[in-house]
Amino acid sequence: MYVVVSGDFVRKAQRFQMRVMLEPARAGDLIELAAALGDGRHTYTLNAVTPGSLLLLPLESLHQAFASHPPMRMRLLEELAREVSRAYISCCLSRVTPVRRHSDGTTRNQGQ
Repeated sequence: MYVVVSGDFVRKAQRFQMRVMLEPARAGDLIELAAALGDGRHTYTLNAVTPGSLLLLPLESLHQAFASHPPMRMRLLEELAREVSRAYISCCLSRVTPVRRHSDGTTRNQGQ
């Protein structure tokens, strides 16, 4: 898991053969929270929009912190639920047509 210290970052994910833009990450945001609380797999790519820095919180250290202070894990799960809710609302409010990536490397709007 990472904490954004400074800068702006763009998150992109591949879901069901579609490239999805996620909410941008800014100073104070937790990155890869789902991976830290789940199976450790990364769920999206992160690209810097402006110069910035991230603080790495190693998984082993996080698991030790969860073991010694169980409410911490619950607080992070609550934050993850809020993040998912914000992403869902943002997705529903934006009327952008998703772009589907085809096996030949081309992209087309789904409405085409």
